[in-house]
Amino acid sequence: MSERFVEAIGARDMREVQDAIYRLFGSSRRALPLKEFAALNGACDWRMLMGTDFAVVHLSASARNLSAYVVLPAQVGFIATVTEEGEGLAAVQAQHPNLLNSRPGFIIPPLSEPAQTARRIALEQRVRELANELDGRTPAELAPDDPRQSEAQRLSIEWAALFPRNGQQPAQRQSANVN
Repeated sequence: MSERFVEAIGARDMREVQDAIYRLFGSSRRALPLKEFAALNGACDWRMLMGTDFAVVHLSASARNLSAYVVLPAQVGFIATVTEEGEGLAAVQAQHPNLLNSRPGFIIPPLSEPAQTARRIALEQRVRELANELDGRTPAELAPDDPRQSEAQRLSIEWAALFPRNGQQPAQRQSANVN
């Protein structure tokens, strides 16, 4: 199927398609939030896990019977997990009781106008899908442990970043509790 797609768009191979997508959307880079977990250094062996929410955009040209999905990173979140407890871990936990439950995260800013447009389209589609799942209810009406509550929160934060009010530039906002 990929051969038909590559041929239909006039590319030599899939690598050329990937290069074009990279030039169009770019590749975001951010620093790891090592400072947030610095208190664990020397107190234990630990590792940082990263979770990523992706924006999926369906591109289609029905006249040519072509479609493709572009997957763009949207939000990332981090959590520290202890792999081997050390002598100082109890003291660190007493000083920073929520450290191991902390989930710092952020919105990955789109690097180009096409990337921003694609992210907005994907976000609008996901908000509509969530609204259909909720069937007229608000996220506040869901059970406290319903994962759609945290998804609604993440989508709301991303919406504020991608659709700023009053003509402001999109802000690089921190995301709360990205799982």
